[in-house]
Amino acid sequence: NTIEEKVDGDKVALFSKSDSKPGAKGMAKADIEQVAKEWLEQYKGAAGVRVLVGNNQAEINEVLQMVGADIPGDGQTINAVYLPGYNTLLLNAEAIPTAERARELMRHEVLVHHGLRAVVGDDLYITILEAVKRGERIAGIKDAYYQVASNYADMHQDKQAEEVFAHWAENQPE
Repeated sequence: NTIEEKVDGDKVALFSKSDSKPGAKGMAKADIEQVAKEWLEQYKGAAGVRVLVGNNQAEINEVLQMVGADIPGDGQTINAVYLPGYNTLLLNAEAIPTAERARELMRHEVLVHHGLRAVVGDDLYITILEAVKRGERIAGIKDAYYQVASNYADMHQDKQAEEVFAHWAENQPE
C-alpha cells in the first residue's frame, strides 16, 4: 500500500492504494459503516472528521469527481482517500477485506493525516515530525522508515516523516 498526494490548487487528496483488483470481495458497505461509527465513538469524533463508505471504486471516483479532486489513474483500486479540505475520509468497501484493516486505515488517515496537526497545533506537530526524522533507528519506527523510503523517495522530507508516523500509528494496537 502506498500513498499518493494529488494536489490541484487547493484540492488535495491523499490516496491509500490497494493491492486488491477492482471487483474484489471486500466487506459489505454497512459493515464498514458500523466499524467506522464505533471507531469514531472510541476516538470521540476524531476531531470532526467525516467518514464516508463507497461500495466500490466507481462510487469513490464519483465522490472525488464531485469535489473536484483527481481520480486515481490506470484503473488503480484504492483503500481510502483522505480529503483534507473537506475533513473527509472515503473508504472503499470492495478493497477492505476485514474490520481490522478498516481500523488500520482510519488510524493512518484520521489520527495522523487529519488529526495530528489539528489536535496538537503547528508547533508540537513540527516537534513530533523532527523527532520522527531523528528516530530512524528506533525499533518501532524502523520498519515504517523502510516502507516510506521505498514508496515515497520523491516526497519532501516533512511529508515522509508524516508518512512514517502514519504507518507506525496504523500498526499500533487499539
